[in-house]
Amino acid sequence: MNAPSRATVATSGQDRPGEQIRDGLPVDSGTGRRRPQAQSLIGQRPGEGVSDLSNRLGRGVGAGLFGPGFRIAGHLPGGACAGASADHARTILSVEVDHAWNGCLSSRYVWTVVVDPDTSAKIARYRPRQAPPLWDEVAPLVSSVAAATVSSVPYEVERLLHVLGRLALWAESAGLERDPDTWLRNEVIDAFVLSRAGDIETSSVRTYRTWLLRVRDALAFSERGEAAPSRMHAEASPHPPYTAAELAGLRHWADHLPGQQRTDALALLGLGAGLGLTPGEVAASRGVDLRRPRQGGPLLHKGVKRLVPLVARAGWDARLGELAERAGSGYVFRPGRTVEYSKNLIGSWSLMHRPPGNTPAVSVGRLRATWIVE
Repeated sequence: MNAPSRATVATSGQDRPGEQIRDGLPVDSGTGRRRPQAQSLIGQRPGEGVSDLSNRLGRGVGAGLFGPGFRIAGHLPGGACAGASADHARTILSVEVDHAWNGCLSSRYVWTVVVDPDTSAKIARYRPRQAPPLWDEVAPLVSSVAAATVSSVPYEVERLLHVLGRLALWAESAGLERDPDTWLRNEVIDAFVLSRAGDIETSSVRTYRTWLLRVRDALAFSERGEAAPSRMHAEASPHPPYTAAELAGLRHWADHLPGQQRTDALALLGLGAGLGLTPGEVAASRGVDLRRPRQGGPLLHKGVKRLVPLVARAGWDARLGELAERAGSGYVFRPGRTVEYSKNLIGSWSLMHRPPGNTPAVSVGRLRATWIVE
């Protein structure tokens, strides 16, 4: 039975492995293009061979209860450490085998990759512009993840730190566990990048997602029972998403409706396009379901079951917050009703309230499809 491995990163110029990143996260070789900046070879000094690196990092693997440990010196391919000044980075794999009380053998693997001085310094001194007070609490973990993956992903270390820092701060504001094992789950990455869709360009959203998935792949070497990454392109569906112009037209129309009609229209649009709810979830949503974990934090929907917190899109955050405050303990959509859901609850409203001209009718299915592909 194999026990989880440990990834260890040592800083160039030290004679011992550095900080242990976390159990179960070995350094992966990865692939990708080279980065433009020049760096010294990761883990190897000028003129140093494989055996020299092994000696410098130490031989003391230690003997397990079953037998002696051993080391294997190797290298990462050039693409995995893009930006290094040579084609490969030297690594050491240490293995210990233990004999457990129940008769099972367990193997413990320790990867050691030395980060060059320039990259190490950048990681150690990184701090985002206008860093919130919370940064000091998440910074050590962000630095550890960057150090563990910088030699396995084809991205400049400053950009890697930027996107990891954004993810960590968002996870804190969403009330998630302060743990890279949580941050780097597929569903958490998807929720993070979707929450940023209203603040940054669509191409940047896709870039953030690609970078974080590469970091995740470099660390999570085994299946963990998590959801597969969401598709960023809609498949054939009877509910085609609205175009940006169509959604803008619907929002303009809704803003100019009178009284309760305006509230109901904005509730449908916000819960559908801002949170991606199904018709049944839209109907069941009450004002108290929409909450902020802290003042100034993102708006979360606590009334539906999701693997990760359901965060309102930035473009709908303020409007949904207003609707939730107005609804209180009542329903956000059609608050005067006495039943939670009926077959024609939403369809009948859409039939009676049609936008003028070429603006399409309100459809929760199309709103949810829009939320998925945006």
